[in-house]
Amino acid sequence: MKKAIITVILLSATLSYSQNQNIARYYFLENKIISEKEYNELNQQNIYFATAKNDTAVITKAYFHKKIEKLNADQLLKVTTYLKNLLGSDFDVRKNTMIHIYGKNNKKFYSDSKFKQYWDWIDNHSKNEWQSFLITPRNNEKPKKRTKHIYYDQSNFLNDLFFKESVFNINHVMIKPDGEIYIYYGKDNILFTLDASV
Repeated sequence: MKKAIITVILLSATLSYSQNQNIARYYFLENKIISEKEYNELNQQNIYFATAKNDTAVITKAYFHKKIEKLNADQLLKVTTYLKNLLGSDFDVRKNTMIHIYGKNNKKFYSDSKFKQYWDWIDNHSKNEWQSFLITPRNNEKPKKRTKHIYYDQSNFLNDLFFKESVFNINHVMIKPDGEIYIYYGKDNILFTLDASV
């Protein structure tokens, strides 16, 4: 009886191992298929990964932490109009705008609103160059008193526009007055994203 149990265990382990060997593996970089060799050569610091697995395949997608894109005139007008409505007189379309967007149930925006080194730099360059805002979605609890630098995006417009597919709880976008944008996925340090934008 003991030998039969051991035989069944070994047989099932062997079958399980052989099934794993037959699973197809696919690799993507920004939704473009790449080889396993190309995948293994990716710079891990600049990339984040998402893996999906089922009975027949393992799909690993790699995405850059930073993207540079350009809004056309209509897109830029739509974004700046929305920002004017959301931020009021604090927003100036002539400045580079750094926006940090926090996901649901993320309380890090409270500590980031008091990040002295970051806000000192913004204040020193705010006269005609830079402005920055921390934006949290409607599903985060609103504090009882107004907190400097924190704004609530009741419609989730910015998150849906720039980060709908993001798997991260903090994302960032820098918008230049000419419509060039830098998009950052998943960096927790707001000073890092500011440094990477300057």
